[in-house]
Amino acid sequence: SKKASKKSAAAADEDDDKEEEEEETEAKKSSSSSSKKETAEEKMVRLQQEKIDILEKEVQEAREADAEKERLATEEEAKHNEEAEREKEQLEREEFLKQEKDELEKAKTLAKEKKIGVMVNLPFHRGKLFKAVEGKPVPEWAAEFECKSWAQFFLKFVISHPAVTCAIPATSSVAHMNENMGALYGALPDTAMRDRMIRYIESI
Repeated sequence: SKKASKKSAAAADEDDDKEEEEEETEAKKSSSSSSKKETAEEKMVRLQQEKIDILEKEVQEAREADAEKERLATEEEAKHNEEAEREKEQLEREEFLKQEKDELEKAKTLAKEKKIGVMVNLPFHRGKLFKAVEGKPVPEWAAEFECKSWAQFFLKFVISHPAVTCAIPATSSVAHMNENMGALYGALPDTAMRDRMIRYIESI
């Protein structure tokens, strides 16, 4: 009876050990499964973040491309406007010169017919002549009639006209007055030189 009791106790202990082992094994499996599940979740998060990064990069590249297109369009528009402005100024210059030539011819004809002198007021045409040659140098050959500035260039052209008696270049600047007075000294352009002056102005 004692032996049977010992065997029964040993069997019970053995069963308990097996149950503990099975529980440990199950716990390990559960832990391993849980670990694998976390790794999969991390991978999913990483992939989602990569997709988000790619989308953000594509959006940024699209914005940069749009900004570049807008910049190029703005530059093209500015270039077009500049060309249009230059063409407009050139047409205005040509029209202005044509009107000046026509007016001079009318003045010459009228003065000759009436035998009267001609006084030219505003010979610089309110500064438009200076604007027409802005940034351009006085030609070197202007030294042939002792011309040192655009003001003298224009004034000598005006007062050398056979029909012109005098010119009145109004100014409030002493420096400009002295410069204008320089047109009174030295040679005046003859007909051939006046034609050359006209061609030069028309070419710039």
